[in-house]
Amino acid sequence: GKMSNTSIDVTSAAGDHEQLPPDAAAVENRNPQERDDGDEKIPQLPKPVCTPAEVANTLGTKELENLFIDMSFYARLGFLQAPSCLRCAYREAHAGTAWKDALASQGCGRLVMWRKDTALPIHPDNLQANAAIVPCQSAKALMRGESVGGVHWDKTTQKLVSD
Repeated sequence: GKMSNTSIDVTSAAGDHEQLPPDAAAVENRNPQERDDGDEKIPQLPKPVCTPAEVANTLGTKELENLFIDMSFYARLGFLQAPSCLRCAYREAHAGTAWKDALASQGCGRLVMWRKDTALPIHPDNLQANAAIVPCQSAKALMRGESVGGVHWDKTTQKLVSD
């Protein structure tokens, strides 16, 4: 019926993003606020900005899939890059001013997937070549225009570039 045609139009209008989750259900089902048990094991990256290959031994396939889903979710909301992990985004959206200041000063080590070049479509086939994995606090720093691990976000070219 009309619904399926509408979703096809929306998907094709977004470009080559047909691999994105059809809606936010995949993200919402994970309930970031409920997973905050304080004892969560956050993997340490071997260096500040990593490729999927460099974290293949540290992260499992499921963790990489979750990072991809999070990145896709932000893209559907119109973000070129994930400004933070979803837990920080959730907390900042539901926090008062005092809390936001406290959150901003905290370093969050949860992992976030960025694209090295946002002109390349989000697609699993592009991940090895185009994905960069950074801690949340580094994603926030890159968004502020700071350099992380020898790279910075170039707003003009919309790429992660070497300093």
